[in-house]
Formats: sequence, C-alpha cells, structure tokens
Amino acid sequence: MAQAIPPAASPPPNLEGPPSIVDGTTSNSPDMEQLTQAVHAPMQQRVRKTAEKVSADRSGNNNTSSDGSGIARTGSPCREMVVTKDISSPKLSMANSYYAGSLIWISMTSFVVGLVAVVGSQFENAVQSVFKYNDVTQHSACTTVLPILGSMAVLNVGLAFPAMGWQFSMLYQPVTPSSTTVLRLKFLYWCETMFLIQYIGGVVGLVSFIFYGIRLKMEFDGFYSTWGRLAWAVNAVLVLLVAYQWVVFDRFRTHQKRQLGAPNELEHVGSWKFRRWISGLLGKKAKTTSEFRANLYASVKRGQVIEVQALLANALEGLTTENFLDKMGGVDMGIGSVYQWLWRRHNRGKYALVSPLHVAVSHGHVECIHALRQYQANLDIVATTDIFSKELAVPPLFYADSRDTMNVLLEYGANHLMVPSFGTAMTTTVLQHNLFLDRVGLARLLEDHGCDYALTPLHALAAAGDVAAVQYYMKNGVDPDMLGEYYVGLNQRTPLHWAAVMGRTRVVEALLLHRATVDFTDRMGRTPLHWAARHNQVGAINALLSSHANPICLDDSNMTPLDVGSHSGTLREPAIRSLVSWGSLDINGAYCGDTPLHLALKQGHKEAALALIACGADIYQTNRDGRRAIDCCISAELQYSIKKASGSVDVYISYDPPYYAFAKAVCDS
Repeated sequence: MAQAIPPAASPPPNLEGPPSIVDGTTSNSPDMEQLTQAVHAPMQQRVRKTAEKVSADRSGNNNTSSDGSGIARTGSPCREMVVTKDISSPKLSMANSYYAGSLIWISMTSFVVGLVAVVGSQFENAVQSVFKYNDVTQHSACTTVLPILGSMAVLNVGLAFPAMGWQFSMLYQPVTPSSTTVLRLKFLYWCETMFLIQYIGGVVGLVSFIFYGIRLKMEFDGFYSTWGRLAWAVNAVLVLLVAYQWVVFDRFRTHQKRQLGAPNELEHVGSWKFRRWISGLLGKKAKTTSEFRANLYASVKRGQVIEVQALLANALEGLTTENFLDKMGGVDMGIGSVYQWLWRRHNRGKYALVSPLHVAVSHGHVECIHALRQYQANLDIVATTDIFSKELAVPPLFYADSRDTMNVLLEYGANHLMVPSFGTAMTTTVLQHNLFLDRVGLARLLEDHGCDYALTPLHALAAAGDVAAVQYYMKNGVDPDMLGEYYVGLNQRTPLHWAAVMGRTRVVEALLLHRATVDFTDRMGRTPLHWAARHNQVGAINALLSSHANPICLDDSNMTPLDVGSHSGTLREPAIRSLVSWGSLDINGAYCGDTPLHLALKQGHKEAALALIACGADIYQTNRDGRRAIDCCISAELQYSIKKASGSVDVYISYDPPYYAFAKAVCDS
C-alpha cells in the first residue's frame, strides 16, 4: 500500500492524518450495554421474553414486531430464526430447587408434630388413659408451654406456601420491569411479623426457663411423671423443628431475592407506599422531589449513566439543582430491617483448611498463582471448615478482592458460575458474593465474563460439567430451558447458557439431546453460541453448530458470536474456522458497524487479530465509518505485527507541495 508523506514543514491541505488513538480507545464492553428488564413471571404464565432494544440510535435499524404470542421480536436475523417456546412453571415436586423440598418437608413435619401436641394437650387425661399412664400429674409448666409451641408449629405451615408456587404467597416483585430493586409483598410481611413474634416469645421463654430453673433448682413438676417427661420431650422437638424451619425459610427467601438481582436487603422498598403517602401530604412538589432523589441516588450507586443524565436533565428544568444534598444512610426501623438485624451473626473466630491457591489469592500474589498453575493446581477446590464457618467453604475465586487477581483466575478458566453448596447459606455465586460486599468493580468484571446469579441446581451442575446429574434431572422431567426457581432470573439464562460459558461440551450435547432451545436469547440478546465464542470454547461451539445454532445471530449490540469473541480477545483460530465454516458468516462483515478485525484491533487484542488474519480477515476492509481495520491499531507496534502477518508492504512517497496531486494519484492507483 502506497502512502504519500509530505514534508513536515508544509503539509498539503485535506490530507488524512494518522489514525486517532482516541477513536480506538477501549469503551465500555458491549457485554454491559443495553441490559433489559428482569421478568417476574406468574406461575400461570411463564413465557420467554426476548430483550428489547432501548437505544434510540438503533430504533430505525431494528424494527420490532409482535406475533401475537406475547414474545417480542426484533429485526436481527437471529430473532427471525430462533425457536420460541413457552417456559413451563416449576414442578411442584421441587425436582430442581435448592431449598423448596427442605422447606416443605420441615414445614409438614413441624405441622404434624404441632397438631398432635395441641390435640394432646387439650385431651391430657384421654391420652394418658390410652397409653395407660396412671401417674396423672397436676397442671405444670410443661403442659402450659406445649399448646403454645404446638400452635406456633401449626401456624408456621404457611412458610411452605411460597415453595409450593402459589401466587398469593409470592415474596417479591420488581418495582419496575427494568429495576433490580424489589418490592416486598404482603405475604413476606406476614412471615417476618410471625418471626418477630416468635423470636420475642422464644427469648421470654428462655429467660423464664432459666429464672425458674435456678429458683426451683431444676426440680420442675413435670420431671416426676411419665406424661410430664413426654411433654417436655415434645416441647424440645418442637423448638428444634421451628428453629430449623425458620433457618430454611430465610435461605429460601434470600435465594429468591438474589436471583432477581437484588443482593442487599437495603435495596428493598417495603415502605414505598407509605413514603409516597407522606410526600403527598406535603404537596405535589415535595412528592416529586422525594421520588426524584430516591431514583437519582439509586442510579448513581449502580453506575447507570444514561438514567442519571435523564434524571438531572428533567430536574434542572425547575425542580432542583445538581448540587443538592440528601441523606445517604440512616436507621430504618421497618419490619424487614428488624428481621435482618435478628439474623445478623456476631463476629467470632473462624477457621478453615485452605489450599495454597486460596492463600495466594487472598493475599493477591499473582506470581504465586502462576507458579501454582504450572503444577496444575485445582482452581475450583473448596476449602474445608467446621459446621460453624461454612461461609468460608468456598473456592479460591471467592477470596479474590482485586481486579488483577480475579482476572488471572478467570483467564485460567476458574468456574465463576460455581455454587459451593446446595441448600446452605453459601448457595450463591461469586457474583452475588461480591455484590453483597459492595465490590462493584469486581462484579462488573464477572458480569462481563458471563457470571450470573444462582438460579437452580440444574444450572450449577451444567456449569460444573456433571453430565450424570444433568441427565438425571432431564429424565425426571425438568425443563432444560428453566430460567429460575419460581421467578425468571435477572439475566434470563438457561442451563445451556451456563454450560456454553464454561465449555462443558458433553453437558451441551446432553441438553440439546433433551430438546433444549439452541438459540435461546438471554437479557442481552445473546445465545449460548455467543457465550461459547466469548470464551473460545471450541468444543461447545462445534456442538452447538452441529445442532443448527445460528452463527449470524445478532445480540442487542448487533454483534454476531464472532464479533463477541473478537471483542473479548479470547477467540483463536480453531474457533474462528468453526464459526466461519458453518453457515454464511462473513469474516469481513460489519454487522455491528465494525468487522471482527476492527473490534479486536480497537481493543488491542493482538492474538485474536492474528488469528482472524490467518482465517482470511482483510486488514484493509472498511467499517461503517469508512475506516480501515489497519488504521484502528492502538499502537505502532501492533500495526507493524498485523501488517507483517498479512504480508502487507507499505511504499512511502516523499513529495513537495506542488506535486501533491501527482503523489495522491499514484497512491490512489
């Protein structure tokens, strides 16, 4: 390629200068753009909803339509070819739930024991005659406590209603379709009120037992009769059952909240209607200002730039100024906050048996991590702890508290979708763990890699590559396109998405064999093939393409799987050849405005760019703006490497200003 270079002293007019580095700088990853709404689907209608276009710049290029089935379609090729299907409601057998089965079992057991205790306490003499107990004792404390505990156990059967999927017993609902803040429903208020009453009653009962025990020197009347000993034993069993029932319910409630994308209790708006009523009494302006401040602070906290700009633009028209002050934290004495305070664990010594990789990660020693990986250290090994420190029984990825350490583990292929344990307090992913600790930067990095919230056991097993367990769930009738427990997960991803992210080829084949939707789109409009290409999972790519996955499917950023992989920089030659060979995908096509080579060079991904060139990418192909791919290199060193790999030769012509027209004609020729 010939380039005319004038003397530095007198450059001719209208010459195109060197490529601007500003135009090629790294912007926010498209993995984090155009996120759409979370769906809370009722049990009677669980229909897959595709992501909607929200960018006004693309509204003219992507026409939307509706086919009458409630499923939005966009103008991309993938939307026309994707197979739509209804998502069945979760089965009442709890075959694919972390906590529902345990919650229903403990609730039913507690209900039966409580009912027997209530009936037995009301017919004490009859019970003793049936069992031939002749040592009828006088009315004692044990027979007073027995009906109280029995009634509590009977009433607590309502805690199992949310696990049964009944609509009236739903616990949460998103405030708005696009919000990750959830509204506490009435049934949750009832549950929390019951907990507070029983908690206070338990404290009073424990204090009374200790007080009278010391006063009577533990010589209670019931200890000297068979009926009394039986009553005390039943009381003890009821206390244990009710306590364990509340533990399981709290874990169930927390899991339902987190899969909707609301990891922290402080983001709830339980007194939302009450605050609006108070603001309304102060006038329309006070009400509007209160709502504006709440929305603005929430948008700023989550880094939602477009929402912040829109809110400030509306506010500056006359509502307020951009420098107003508001209370950032305070004491909330609502039922929900008291409930959370009572569940808070006190600080205590915690011990765990960890691997050297855990230690290296927790101290941020990247060189040690590299050294350990040279000896095939297990990236997903779980620490061993005692029963009081189960929250420390996690893989090394949970110990990472810096971006560099997290990046190293992710590049080595650590399972960021791993759920350390099922049905415990650690039924969570590393994304939820970091959100709970307010590590927003690490959470965004994980989301960029496809990390998700804990959804169902089938999702976790698919990401772990447990083929036998996945096949067991499939044979028991679990829907392979399940999106969550009782709710649709925030990111709307199926087990096939999770398996594709981690490159579990055999799991992908097993799910596809059981009729999993191969082109199911998530909240970002991405199919499993997009995520497999994002992580250079060649085996998963071939398995998906063998099942007729669409290689030119466009996500909400109008990017094909090849574009996504090129932008991430992980894509290599075998994966590229697979994507290009299956179907009509053009390696030089500018589907999103840039070719895959443009995307790789703008991000400075040398290895990905060289792989694209080896597969036939043209360094002189122009994008939608008319810029050549070679002009998008972010450094001269990268540009030299790319030209050398492509066999390009530059010819430079030096000229004086009077001969500019002739030099330009030679270059153009």
